[in-house]
Amino acid sequence: MNDDTGQGAPTPDRQNRWSASLSDILRDPLMRSWQPPSIMESPKATIRAAREIRKRWPEIEPKVREEDAEWIARDMAKRLSNDDWTDCFWSDVRRSARALFGHDLWQRQEFSALRRMLLNLIRPDRNRSYLRTTYLIYLESWDPRSELTEELAQRLSIAWKEGLLNLEPILDVCELFNVKEASKDMAVFLSQNHPPHEAVRALGIRQPHGTGFMQAAHVRFVENARTVLAAGNEHAVRQMLDWITPEGDGAMRDGANLAINALLEPWNDRKPSEDLRKMIEARLIDAYGDPRTEKTGVWLACSKQSLSVIRRWLTERTLLAFFNIIDRVEPSDMWHDRRVYWTERFKKGFIQEAWVVLNASGQREAIALERENPELRLGRTGHNHSGSSDQNKCFLIMLDSGLPVIEGSHTYKVHVFKPDIAQQIDLRPNRFDAQGPRILKLKYPQHVAQIIHTQGSWQWKVTDQIAKWKP
Repeated sequence: MNDDTGQGAPTPDRQNRWSASLSDILRDPLMRSWQPPSIMESPKATIRAAREIRKRWPEIEPKVREEDAEWIARDMAKRLSNDDWTDCFWSDVRRSARALFGHDLWQRQEFSALRRMLLNLIRPDRNRSYLRTTYLIYLESWDPRSELTEELAQRLSIAWKEGLLNLEPILDVCELFNVKEASKDMAVFLSQNHPPHEAVRALGIRQPHGTGFMQAAHVRFVENARTVLAAGNEHAVRQMLDWITPEGDGAMRDGANLAINALLEPWNDRKPSEDLRKMIEARLIDAYGDPRTEKTGVWLACSKQSLSVIRRWLTERTLLAFFNIIDRVEPSDMWHDRRVYWTERFKKGFIQEAWVVLNASGQREAIALERENPELRLGRTGHNHSGSSDQNKCFLIMLDSGLPVIEGSHTYKVHVFKPDIAQQIDLRPNRFDAQGPRILKLKYPQHVAQIIHTQGSWQWKVTDQIAKWKP
C-alpha cells in the first residue's frame, strides 16, 4: 500500500533540495556543525508535541454514503482477491472499513475475507490514521451484543497505546474495551461530572451525543437517574438538562425523548416546586420548541404523559401571560370576571390547552412583557386578521373538557363547539378571523353555542353548556 503523502513525483527543484545524502551534508563545510535532533532523549515531549498538532489540525474522517458502501466494499474485496494493490492508499482502506463496518455489510459471507483483512490491520505497527478510524467505528457502532464490537474491542485494547491513540483520559474513567462494563462506567461519569457534555469532550470524544457507545451510556444514565429525578432533586435535574441541552452546543436529538420523559413524567399527578418547573420548562422549550406547534422532532417521540405535563405547564403560562397583556391593552373591567372564571377552571383541571390571538397592540405588549419578565413569554401567538369591527379584539382559544371554546374581548360572545365539529376548529391558528366561529354557528346552529357576557349569569351558562356536550 502506498503512503498518503499527496506529494506526487518530485520536481527538479525539489530533487536538488532534498536528494542530498547525509554524507553529502556532512562534507559541506557550512553544515559540519549540524547535529541530528536528540529525539530519543525526550520521546515523551515529542509525542506530546505530535498530539498537540493532531488536536489542532485533526484528521478528516472519510464519510461513506449508504448508496456507495457496497460498491466501495466490493472494490476492496476485488483487490484482496486479486492481490492487486496498485494505487491503493491507506485512505482507501479507511473508507473500506467505514463502508464494511459502518453499514452492516460485515455480516455478509461474501465479505468475510475482507473483514478478516481489515481486522488484522488493527495493529500498533500499522497506519495510525487507520487505527483512529477503526476506533471511531468502534464507538459509533458499539453494541454489547455484536460480534464486531467484541472483535474491535479485543484488537484496539492491544493496539491503541503503541499506535499513539491518545486514550489515557477516557481509560482512566472507563473500561472502554470491556464491552460488558464500558457503558456502565460512562453513565456513572455522566452523573458525577459537571457539566457532563463538556466533561465527555475533555475525554477526547468529539461527539458526546453520538451513536453507539455514547447512546448506550446515555440510556443507562437516564435509567440510573429516574429515582432522583422523580424526587425533584434539583442537582440531578440540572445535570440531566445540562447533558441533553448543553450551553453553547447543540441539543441532543436521538435519545433525548428518554431524558425528557424522565424529567416530566413524575409530575403527571403532582406538582414540582415552582423554581424546578420553570427551569425544566424553559430549558426544554428553548432547546426543542413548543410541543403544541412543533410537528416534527423530539417531541413526537415523547410519551403521552410527558406531553400532557408540558402542555399543562404551558397552558398555565399562556393564561397568566394573556391576562397580563389584556390588563395593558384593555384597562377596563371587562376582563376581570373572565380572568377569575377561566383561571379557576384551569386550576380545577378542565382546561387542557390554551392559545392566544392578539391584536396589533397586544402583539407589542407581549414583546414588552417578555422583556420585563421572561417567565411570562408567550412564544408564538396568533394574529388577529379580522375585519374592521373585530380588528381591535383579542381572543383566547381553549380546549376545555375536550371541547373547543373561544373567548373574546369586548362584546364577542363565548363560543362552545360540540365534539362532532371540533375538527373544524384550529386550536392554534397563526391567523384568526373572528367571523369564522360565527359562520360555523350559522352553518351548524345546533352544534355551536354562543353565550353573551351577561353580568352574573354567563359563567354558569358556559359551565352548563360544556358539561352537556363534553365527550
